[in-house]
Amino acid sequence: MAITGTGFFSADGQIVVTFGGVVTATRCPVEQRCFAIAPSLPAGKSVPVVIRTESGASRPVVFSYR
Repeated sequence: MAITGTGFFSADGQIVVTFGGVVTATRCPVEQRCFAIAPSLPAGKSVPVVIRTESGASRPVVFSYR
């Protein structure tokens, strides 16, 4: 899953993406885009996605499984 926005930078290199509280593999090659692997969940389930850096956490965005 590609996540686009701004401020995906952390001087300590720690950028954590969670799907419903589950930490997932994350790669952020540029400050405006991160890639995260959504954990397997049943179709029809929706969970909040949050990005955390040393500056704090994003507002949750809902991700729906199909």
